Amino acid sequence: MIKSMERRFTAIAILVISTVLLVLLVTVNAIAIRSNIRRVDNALENLGFHVKDQNMMDFERDKDIGLEGSKSPPGEFGPPAHRDENRSFEVILDSDGEMVVSSAGPTNTIDESSALDLARGALEDGRIKGFADEFRYLVIEGDASTRVVFLDYSFDKRSEQNFILVSIGVYFLAVILVAGLVRVFLKPVMKPIREAYIKQRRFITDASHELKTPLTVIATNMQLIEMESCSSKWTTSVNNQVERLKALSNDLVVLSRMEETDLLTEMRGINLSDLVNDVAMGFEPAIEAAGKTFNCKIEEDIKIKGNYDSLEKVMSVLMNNAMKYSKQNGTVEVSLHKNGKNAEIKVANTTDTIEKGNHSEYFERFYRGDKSRNSETGGFGIGLAVAKSTVEDHKGKIKAISSDGKSLEVTISLKRINYEE
Repeated sequence: MIKSMERRFTAIAILVISTVLLVLLVTVNAIAIRSNIRRVDNALENLGFHVKDQNMMDFERDKDIGLEGSKSPPGEFGPPAHRDENRSFEVILDSDGEMVVSSAGPTNTIDESSALDLARGALEDGRIKGFADEFRYLVIEGDASTRVVFLDYSFDKRSEQNFILVSIGVYFLAVILVAGLVRVFLKPVMKPIREAYIKQRRFITDASHELKTPLTVIATNMQLIEMESCSSKWTTSVNNQVERLKALSNDLVVLSRMEETDLLTEMRGINLSDLVNDVAMGFEPAIEAAGKTFNCKIEEDIKIKGNYDSLEKVMSVLMNNAMKYSKQNGTVEVSLHKNGKNAEIKVANTTDTIEKGNHSEYFERFYRGDKSRNSETGGFGIGLAVAKSTVEDHKGKIKAISSDGKSLEVTISLKRINYEE
């Protein structure tokens, strides 16, 4: 139990910290990418306004020296100047979408035909800013024409990808480091819990042994009283309660020793079909004597690796519960079949009323479905807890489900094996 708790705590701690680191990683990368795009957009705006102002200055200069027709007027922007021509270019389109002028060419990373296609695609996109292939663009509307300024984003994109790869590497290294630190620091944290659990288990074992002596004395005295004064309803009642306390004492000892017993060292190949059939057939007379219907369907020669005695006790607990808690004139059904690589045992019984859905609470220690704790049904809510622990020691799963509100089905799933007798 303590080891299981340590594993769950370690898994939860790593999961929480990993999630926080992942959120931080995504946030940092998102901020970096957003900052990169904002920087490129600012560069595009500077490029656009710089070219417009430069064209205006050239137009005014040529007008002063009598060369008015040699430059485009300010409303029709000319080719870009004073920029890194290897990374940026612009395309000017008229109202019909035809190219008026383009700065793309041999000195740029793209030819005029491709530049025109990118510009038209940018206009069809309907946005002022966006991406076209590996370029970031800015659309500037004019009176008689539209300018589309492009800036090569490939270098920035590669930088972003490299940053993401580095971030992912750092993330996994951090997760591994966190896992190691959690395991190191968890031991001193769990030490007082482990000691308290050991003391609790020792107390249960000692208390159970201490109960046996007075119970034995009481039982012996009651036998003497019955020998001298004959049996009565009072002596019978006392004897019944003594037997119940003895059963509780034995269950507590079993429960406290579940963590001490290493079932894995005692496991061997067993024929599960024979085990289930033997236990089920042993309960058949008692079930039919109680006026209930018994159905049994067991697939032959299903084999698993396990502890025979422990699984036999589990089946006895399930059969006993199904017989006791099934309604009058009800039905008890047992089945065993293959399900892929697993073997599935199902023990079902009809009942008067039960909530639909999963009933995992039945496997809690000292849980009783009978809230009144009626002694007529017997038991102390320990049997199913022991059954769950045993099944989990066999690396299996156990669940209790009511699909119709009128019956309860307990299913055990264990891994099958093939072995030579």
